[in-house]
Amino acid sequence: MKKIKTLLGTVLILGSLTIPTVHLKAQTQIQTKNAAVTPVSVMDKAVYKHFEVLNISSSERRLSEMGKIYSSDFHIVDTFFEHFTYKDFNNTVNEIHKKFPGQNFTLTEVKTLNNVARVTWKLGDALNGENIFLFKEGKITDIIAFVSVKK
Repeated sequence: MKKIKTLLGTVLILGSLTIPTVHLKAQTQIQTKNAAVTPVSVMDKAVYKHFEVLNISSSERRLSEMGKIYSSDFHIVDTFFEHFTYKDFNNTVNEIHKKFPGQNFTLTEVKTLNNVARVTWKLGDALNGENIFLFKEGKITDIIAFVSVKK
């Protein structure tokens, strides 16, 4: 009986080790067929730049910088708004600057996968949130933002 338990345990352990390998091969095949993977360093740089841009007080300068990191078909959906262009999003950022003068966005954590980044952040002592960034060809195409008002 002891040999059977040991053999069964070995089979289960070896079986569980092979599943991720198969999954990774399938995932790689899907990604190479559908789109080029944006390097992590490019995604990290764009995410950090996104928050630097949000902290720019000049609307014109911010808009110019947005054009460098967002795709032409940029889309953002947030707990409070949705925009289909970064120009419209810039108007909302203007309102954020008015509502929270002197407050800056700060990153607390960045995690990346293939063409996706998950970021947690805070805006001074007023807001915190979690964003999901989607990338294509090195540019941010979509942001899904979950925002919480600090009490």
